[in-house]
Amino acid sequence: MFRVVIWPLLATLFFSAAALATQPDPLRIAVSRDSYPYQYQNAEGQPAGYLVDFWRRWSQQTGHPVEFSLKSWPQSISALQQGDVDLHAGLAQSPSREEKFALSDPLLTVPLKLFVHRDLPDLAGLNEVTPYRIGVVARSIHEELLLHHLPDPALVRYPSRDALLNAALTGEVQVFTNLDGYLQRSDRQSQVSRLYPAYKRLSLAQIPVSAALPKAHAERLPELNRSLALLDSNVREVLSRRWLGQSDPQAPLKIGVISDMPPLMYTGEGGRASGLLVDLWRAWSMNSGVEVQFIPAGLGPAGLTALQQGELDLFAGHVAAEVGKLGLEKAYELHAVNSVLVTHGDDAPALLANPEAALGVYANAGYESWLSGRYPGRIRFTSDRPKELLAKLQQHKVDGVLLPAPLLPPLPDSLIASPMASPEVAMNVLVATGDQALAERVKRGFADLPAQQVAALKQYWDSGEGTGFHGSIGRPLVTDTTPWLVNRTETPDWAWQALELDQALNQLGRILGVILRVGGEAERNDDSALQLRMAAVPSPLEAVSRPLMMLNYLLISEDRITSPSAVNTLRQPLVLLGNSPAAAWVREHYPSLAVKRVRDRAQALTALEEGGALLISAAQWRSWEVTQPQLNFAVPSNPPRIGLYLDLPPKMSQWHEALNQGMSVLDWQGTRPGMADMRPASAGRTVAVWFAALVILTLAVGYIMLYRQWRWEQLQRRQLLTQQNARDGFDSVTGLPGRSMLDDRLSQALLAHGREHRQMAVLVLDLDGFGQLNRRLGWDKGDKLLAMVANRWRTGLRRSDTLARLQGDQFVAILNQVKNVAAARHVAEMLMMELEQPFELDGKSIQLSASIGVAVFPQHGADPVSLLQAADLQLRLVKGQGGAGYQVA
Repeated sequence: MFRVVIWPLLATLFFSAAALATQPDPLRIAVSRDSYPYQYQNAEGQPAGYLVDFWRRWSQQTGHPVEFSLKSWPQSISALQQGDVDLHAGLAQSPSREEKFALSDPLLTVPLKLFVHRDLPDLAGLNEVTPYRIGVVARSIHEELLLHHLPDPALVRYPSRDALLNAALTGEVQVFTNLDGYLQRSDRQSQVSRLYPAYKRLSLAQIPVSAALPKAHAERLPELNRSLALLDSNVREVLSRRWLGQSDPQAPLKIGVISDMPPLMYTGEGGRASGLLVDLWRAWSMNSGVEVQFIPAGLGPAGLTALQQGELDLFAGHVAAEVGKLGLEKAYELHAVNSVLVTHGDDAPALLANPEAALGVYANAGYESWLSGRYPGRIRFTSDRPKELLAKLQQHKVDGVLLPAPLLPPLPDSLIASPMASPEVAMNVLVATGDQALAERVKRGFADLPAQQVAALKQYWDSGEGTGFHGSIGRPLVTDTTPWLVNRTETPDWAWQALELDQALNQLGRILGVILRVGGEAERNDDSALQLRMAAVPSPLEAVSRPLMMLNYLLISEDRITSPSAVNTLRQPLVLLGNSPAAAWVREHYPSLAVKRVRDRAQALTALEEGGALLISAAQWRSWEVTQPQLNFAVPSNPPRIGLYLDLPPKMSQWHEALNQGMSVLDWQGTRPGMADMRPASAGRTVAVWFAALVILTLAVGYIMLYRQWRWEQLQRRQLLTQQNARDGFDSVTGLPGRSMLDDRLSQALLAHGREHRQMAVLVLDLDGFGQLNRRLGWDKGDKLLAMVANRWRTGLRRSDTLARLQGDQFVAILNQVKNVAAARHVAEMLMMELEQPFELDGKSIQLSASIGVAVFPQHGADPVSLLQAADLQLRLVKGQGGAGYQVA
């Protein structure tokens, strides 16, 4: 008996010791305490942020353990130099750091800003910064940039960002450098925004951030880069969405706007979005530095579904009051609109006072709760289609219709619209539930907007006589109507033609309320003329004046180029026109970069034939009309910042602010070329065009037939969704889809993936020991904890996926279009990692773990029941092994 017991025990100890002996030592990583949201110390004293989560996921994928060492910024640099750590989580790239450390391939790019106190005059260049004391964090990239570009800057160095901000808020310094973005503490953010408004901040640079090794261990860099390249491509997207509010910080935010709600939002000539809310978002974009793209979206369920499914990042402004059941949440109340009561001519107050009157109201705009408290029992009919409500009124099925004023369609003579002092309807910015970082970015960005700029835009879109609903200008920004003379001699002909600058100036003139008359050589030395010039930013600080427009750039080569691609990491020689502003920009930002300069079009094409990569303005390339079909195009990830500026003469300086306001309203880029537009012409282009026309005509016939079928399916799906909501398809605790909606979505997903011969996966998740914890905490706190878990897990999933609550502490995740089993396994790992950070509930820190079972369609099941059973079986196996893990069928 003794032998039966002792030999298995000895064998177990032997193999355990062997496993421990082969386990690599943890990689010691230095992390800054105060570089939120990239690397920082959270409220529990633990390392957190984008880079911390990045290295945790790297550790999970490579199997190499990591150990974080939290330090102040200067201490983290010293620890790396002295060999106390193996790696720095992330350092901004610079020539001096490349000499001291071995830097990896870029992990991400961060924006740097110079914050200027609101009481200081506008700074137009580095020379104007010199008289001021500039606060910097010691040994930061900001310090290096300023020392490089200023002969003798008056720098005041601080040991941490918190100490720097304290000095800036107490007036010890009135200019300081900082990462762009919001701060960890909202109260501190509010103080900084008030004293250092966004419109006073000047851009320093967009800096790539890399992991850093000591020079003594530079031989490890190739292996580190290889492991970074193998990291799942979704990791950066998930982390960017969680910490920065965008899946791809280099891409514009996709903002849904309603195409027919003037003067708030509407689509004008050429499909250009216009309106008050659109201009507020443009101002938000210019002040926050986040590019935006407006996408028409309907006011009804289709627009909200597009946001829920990830086709939009956010909705510019929506009247929906209750959106939790749709998987959405309100990020910000951007605007409020009045209501109107439409009647047959009866006095509106008398109608509301009549206890027998019945009303039709616009659905989900908050009217139901407003009426229930003041006029109970009045609602007879609700709809999200104003014309349907008015039809009920004309049919005398209701006595009046309550609508948000911007949704009021043209009325027949028999109906009268009476403005209502209350209720006001909020126009809310909507985001998908779980996008807390994006919601925070929205809130703080609008809080940073100058009040005078918001007031000017609201005045501009005032719906008084001759303005508002038609989108015309309410009041000119410039009161002096004397024509302004514009000298264009410093602007190349290709830019004038390709960017349609004459039309841009005409539009700007209409916004300003003056005539912009274009001159030429005769006005070169006219001190009363505005100068139109193309120029690169002359230093890391942007000019105070807003550019008329920024130029778009392309990388062109006969060899294949990945898009986007950094100009300083190209394998091909970089080719530049020697007299272009882009050449000056590259020379300033990458002084050690080898560049081949050419004089004209012929030399540029020759350089392309010799294997070079040409960096050129898209407008200039278009003007060359090159017809070489073998060329490849890419968008540079770090393009030159070249703008067209309109400089006022000194005698007209009083109109500087008005000109900048006009620029903020103007949104002009000429004819914007896409990548497809930049493809060179080929001999078969004419044939291709005719062939495409025939295909389009053929498809049009099919489209008409398919549209009716599609429309019927949409109506059926809408009815089904209504029925599911009526059956309380959403879970009231977590806001996630419940069992009935899960069954429907899983069935629909299986049908779609089976038809398209694609793989999908189902994950069944169960919180370990939650029942006992729930009894100890109490049911109400247990529900709060479940909601927190659900919110955190949502951030680890794509918007196209579904997370649902099955029952109790069990959840189900539906992963659409997975490439293979490894992809499903990776998602399970990320969801487990989302629970690594403890939950804070009523001052208590609670650590949770989960058991996960994974099944993949069609390998492990071809119908909902068998697929869920396969995943549930794996879940039970994990539970039997102690939990805190996952297993694939």
